[in-house]
Amino acid sequence: MYFQCHYVFSVLSVAIFSDPNDKQLASLLGPTDCWPAGWPGLTDNENGGKTLHFRWGRLISNTYQSPPLLIYGKIFSFWESLSSLNSGFGYPLADPQILDDGSVCSIFEGGHIHQFGAKDPEM
Repeated sequence: MYFQCHYVFSVLSVAIFSDPNDKQLASLLGPTDCWPAGWPGLTDNENGGKTLHFRWGRLISNTYQSPPLLIYGKIFSFWESLSSLNSGFGYPLADPQILDDGSVCSIFEGGHIHQFGAKDPEM
């Protein structure tokens, strides 16, 4: 499933991502909503690629030529708590997938993280 970024306001202060049916999936705030209080902006990943930082997620590429992939919400917070790119999960391999049961699955190099509704993510 592809995600589309429909709106980008004021130097990426709000980016709204949706699926092909225009169901809004994520609204990521940053950088100007928290500027200049330490917003890291676009950074190089130590293992290659770049990361664009938002308040509630990231767009991450694993090489300079690959497209960025979205990680957001509770799955992002869980992945980040495990040391993000340095965890056993590593880089994302796809944008989040919405499964038939309504859960969200993010696929990484080292496995999957699932979230069911408002519950905490699980491996």
